[in-house]
Amino acid sequence: MTKRMFLTLGPGLLALAVASTVSAQQGGTVMGRVTDALSTEPLANAQISIDGTTRGNLSNAEGRYIILNVPAGTYTVRVRILGYAPAEQEVTVTAEGTHMVDFALTQQAIEIEAMVVTALGLEREERALTYPVQTVKADVLERTPEVNLVQALQGQSAGIQVVQSSGRPGASSTIQIRGQSTFTGSSQPLFIIDGIPVSIDLDAESGGSIYGRGQAGNRGMDFDLTNIEEISVLRGAAATALYGSRASAGAVVITTKQGTPGQPMRFEYSTSYRMDNPIIEGYVTDWAAGRDRLLCNGIRQVDGGYCQSGYPTDSGFETRTITSSSYPGWGPHRDSIPAEVIAALGEVVFEDSRSQFYQTAQTLDNSLRATGSLGSAGSFTFGISHLNQGDITPTGKLERLNATANVSLQMSDRLTSTTSVQRINTRNPWPHDSWVSVHHNLLHIPPNVDIRTAWNEDGTPVMWGSNSPHYQWVAENEYRDSNVNRWIVSQRFSANVVSGIRITNTVGLDTYLDERRTFQNERPWRTAQGLNSGYTQQEKLNRTQLNNDLVLSLDETRLADDFSISGLVGGNIWMTETSRITGRGSTIVIPDYYNVENFQDQRVFAALPEKRRLLGLYAQATLDYKGWSYFTLTGRNDWSSTLPKDANSYFYPSASVGVIFTDALNWHPGWLQYGKVRLSYAKVGNDAPPYSLSSRYFSASAPGVHQGSYQFDPTTITFPFRGQVGFVQGTQLGNPLIRPESTTETEIGLELRGLNNRASLDVSYYSKKSYDQIFRVPSSASSGYTSIVRNAGDLRNEGWEVTVRGRPIQTRDFTWDLTANWTRNENSVIELAPGIDNLHLAGYSWPSIRIMEGLPYGVIWGYGYQRNCMPETGDYCFPDQPKGALILGDENCASVRFNRAGDCHGLPIRTQRQLPLGSALPDWLANFRSVFRYKGIGLSSLWDIRKGSQILNFEIQYTTGRNGRHILTNDRYQEVVMEGINQTTGQPNTHPRIKDPTYYELVHGYDKHEGQIEPGGFVKLREVTLSYDIPRYTLDRIGVDRATVYVIGRNLGIWSDFSMGDPEGDISGGVNSAWQYYRHFPAPQTRGLTFGVRTSF
Repeated sequence: MTKRMFLTLGPGLLALAVASTVSAQQGGTVMGRVTDALSTEPLANAQISIDGTTRGNLSNAEGRYIILNVPAGTYTVRVRILGYAPAEQEVTVTAEGTHMVDFALTQQAIEIEAMVVTALGLEREERALTYPVQTVKADVLERTPEVNLVQALQGQSAGIQVVQSSGRPGASSTIQIRGQSTFTGSSQPLFIIDGIPVSIDLDAESGGSIYGRGQAGNRGMDFDLTNIEEISVLRGAAATALYGSRASAGAVVITTKQGTPGQPMRFEYSTSYRMDNPIIEGYVTDWAAGRDRLLCNGIRQVDGGYCQSGYPTDSGFETRTITSSSYPGWGPHRDSIPAEVIAALGEVVFEDSRSQFYQTAQTLDNSLRATGSLGSAGSFTFGISHLNQGDITPTGKLERLNATANVSLQMSDRLTSTTSVQRINTRNPWPHDSWVSVHHNLLHIPPNVDIRTAWNEDGTPVMWGSNSPHYQWVAENEYRDSNVNRWIVSQRFSANVVSGIRITNTVGLDTYLDERRTFQNERPWRTAQGLNSGYTQQEKLNRTQLNNDLVLSLDETRLADDFSISGLVGGNIWMTETSRITGRGSTIVIPDYYNVENFQDQRVFAALPEKRRLLGLYAQATLDYKGWSYFTLTGRNDWSSTLPKDANSYFYPSASVGVIFTDALNWHPGWLQYGKVRLSYAKVGNDAPPYSLSSRYFSASAPGVHQGSYQFDPTTITFPFRGQVGFVQGTQLGNPLIRPESTTETEIGLELRGLNNRASLDVSYYSKKSYDQIFRVPSSASSGYTSIVRNAGDLRNEGWEVTVRGRPIQTRDFTWDLTANWTRNENSVIELAPGIDNLHLAGYSWPSIRIMEGLPYGVIWGYGYQRNCMPETGDYCFPDQPKGALILGDENCASVRFNRAGDCHGLPIRTQRQLPLGSALPDWLANFRSVFRYKGIGLSSLWDIRKGSQILNFEIQYTTGRNGRHILTNDRYQEVVMEGINQTTGQPNTHPRIKDPTYYELVHGYDKHEGQIEPGGFVKLREVTLSYDIPRYTLDRIGVDRATVYVIGRNLGIWSDFSMGDPEGDISGGVNSAWQYYRHFPAPQTRGLTFGVRTSF
């Protein structure tokens, strides 16, 4: 397919090159050189533009530029490049004349007059903004070793939190701006590419289980980062008000790379190779399989297994298989292997089973882009890229092909056209996550068990049980796959009606078809026994959204000597449709053939397409007083198809002001060049999920003779049955009286630039209230429904955002740039719904993470330890002992877990009921970026900090007392006296306990959820990049303008008290913000190195 794409693009590129050469022979020419004023070194990639035209170009490696076919007249030529103060010169162009305009630029760390992209793709001067915007340029993305668009935003702005679900290729990365703004849903911001909304949604699998198999990835994996010119992060409600309810959680505005009229055609090519290895901490590697410090080698008795003499089972052998989560890992330490074991087995080698199974993941990424001019007619950019990302398992992969085109045309003196097309194919096979995953099962295998041999000599898999093949066979024969074909197309026409008034229409389409398949091949050993095996689920999911914005805008127009005004009015229509058809088959007939008709039992089902429509009218006006005071008003009214017909309209306004006080007071001390204060208030509405107004019906089924106690009961009846259809009413009661959700936000900000524009400080404080939330409220089952959709609740977020930038060192050849972001968000649930004091967010019924009235979002909920004089935990209170001290069992104590007299003597006593055990959310977030440049050498690093946070590590429950695999059990068999109070005497505990399986089970296992909570904070060295710009004199010999070689380290260091190394993980893929704090056997995160080359010619 890649070859066909190159063959298709090639003739077009050649034709455009010829056209640009021919058309460039008319009009005047402006050319020159851009250099550093101090060193006189040439500056490459400076952006030169001519005011009043669409013409411009970039300087080459020698700093030279040329702009062809400039109409005769007098113009202002401007030049901009990151790290230097902008400059301009006036030039008079004559027909067919050549005019030299050179620039010598002065270094400047902070650009005060920068242009930033805001809502609706409007470019505005940063000084005129009344709300904060942070931008990410292409040169920063080049240093980011990520392939997912969302993950690439990690550490790039204050106020945001990005979480990568796992190290699996295609795993979701989620982003949240200014805290969780809904009770139960996702708080992902709106993503805009070239003026149109695009989906980064997570499309959950039909009938899938987060706990069982994990979740697919979201559509953030589809985008090619090399095609992006700039990303703007709009954090506050005032910044996103024009986008309406879809941007109630913020907006990320992306501009792709485009050509410039008058620019000769040039090519950019980049290639990189990456290697990743898993982060596999958290499990013991020094203790062998077995019981009571007696060793077993993990092989079944029938296959020649070995257990040490005196092994404490009736048969003298281990009765469980190593695939069992209860396989014991309580054998001897590696330094205490008995001689009889060595005599029987030879040297006993210890190695983490995961390191035996996982492989180095290899990734290859290539990109080619052509940019040029159509002379006076316009410009173009064509690109193609191919990504092949491997996995640490044999199955996983992310293979992506992106073809892009941007064409801008000057159709007349008043009319311009911009067309953007992206064609994307993404294929993503992946193994299961969560409970049934290989990642989970590997954790239970003790380190002395050798699992490197996967196949017998006859080609059959090594068996660890009657129906337990080697995980290599599982990985290759039981996995999931997704194949997405996607088109993103936008067309913008802009016409100058009269001087200063412009009408623009932007229409965009984002559509994709996701073909998903679940593979479970025949298990031949079951077939030989006359048993069934094999399963498939195949889905076709189609999602299409259409967006159109019609805008009439007024450029800045002077009203009086000191006042000017600019503004716009516009209308928006947004429509989306989602459809899904699913086929399932069980009991495969022909192995390796996954047509649904190749299964004995088949079922195909589909739902009606889900449709949604939103109409909006909006306006904005900005009043400018003397260039130092800016007052902006916006208003938008939406009409939503998901709200009641007679109440589907909702209006939300915003007002904001910015005052540049250094200009207003004419106060410019030597240390301060620029100072601005901001104040804003905004209200944002939000509509309901589709089809929330009425109750729905679903295809019926009747439980079989086992009454649903079997997961796959062959006697269950599903409809249609023998030609008879059957439907049952859903358990959710609709509500025809739903109102729109509302969020109000007040924000205050301060911006400072000083020390000769070498340092800046941006500070924002915000207070956000989200009320009338639309969510499912539990109801009494006696009503016939288990939940009802309604408006209720009050959720608050308030916080601080600080961004500091500076250049501490600047010499002729050396610069050091620093950027730091700090964010603190405090969240509180003021009110839920009448009669409801908590809602489930993540996890099982216990333990879980919940919303609780009066507490922050994300409360860890489960059984805790009883503590002294704390009535919420129990009735024990000994006033002469410290409050909060652990209550420990006496000699008659019988645990809930084992119910044996004395088993919890000297150990914590479980609470009688579940209660809040802590808050999951972090105290604050920070990141720090440092960039050194010395001549052609660059060295940059990104540090990321999460302070506070707690994780409910469900893995501890299954890997401590049960099988001794978790690192918490590494100090086993030691004697310990726990600090606490005897439940009977009220005196400090003096009873010693041996750290054996019972100890760990009663402290960390099963129902001891407080013992499963771990710190979730960290300090991460996210990335380190070392680059070298190859000298021009070397490149001139091969006709290349610029070439950079680089190496990037990713996740090179993690410092955390979390037992398993990296606290980040989310098996739900971002269903809500709570799941990232519930650890449930995700694929491990990875660390790696990337080697690459970027060139232009």
